[in-house]
Amino acid sequence: MDALNERQAVSEILTVFSGLFDGPPPQAVGDYLLRDTFPGLRHLLELPPCSRIIQSDDFEQEYEALFLIPTHDHLSPYTSYHRRVGEPPWDSFSEDLAALALAMDIPWRKEEFVPGRSHPISPDHLSVEMGMLAILLVAEVADGTGMVRHKPVETWIQQIMEDCSNALEEMKNYTETLQRPPVAYGETIELASAYLKRCITEKYGIFSSGTQN
Repeated sequence: MDALNERQAVSEILTVFSGLFDGPPPQAVGDYLLRDTFPGLRHLLELPPCSRIIQSDDFEQEYEALFLIPTHDHLSPYTSYHRRVGEPPWDSFSEDLAALALAMDIPWRKEEFVPGRSHPISPDHLSVEMGMLAILLVAEVADGTGMVRHKPVETWIQQIMEDCSNALEEMKNYTETLQRPPVAYGETIELASAYLKRCITEKYGIFSSGTQN
């Protein structure tokens, strides 16, 4: 697989994770993720088979309680919370992300609230950052310089990947302390965390290891 196709493949997986952090998938999509996508990612990442018992409707049952309702089991989907810098959700990196989104014409604000789904109030929401990553990995910079907001696109990609990876690792560690850890989103967080770590280590060429044709 050549470099462009590798980046396209990574972009597609990040789009899946972006969607999952935006809200629970339809049941048919959840079934496909659990049957094909997630086991395939575990194989690719050389992780043991999943020991969680997960049904597709677990995504919907867990999402609101984990990400939308502020309870003691609540997980913040904003990376600034996990950076513990300033007051979330807005900090200097959030402002950088907003400027990047504007420069690349990437919308991140939603026009209306939909119950049971995310409604980001800053661009450091995991669904937004991972969606931006998916776009940046395959984007062609209009001026041909490879620069956006006085910074190379590759630098943006690295910084956003590291920001998401840090947040996901914090979230993974936290869910493991809960009396009743989430299963569907526990699996999502574990796989997203491992995937981004591998992407960072291999400079996005995750499929070059020979585990995929």
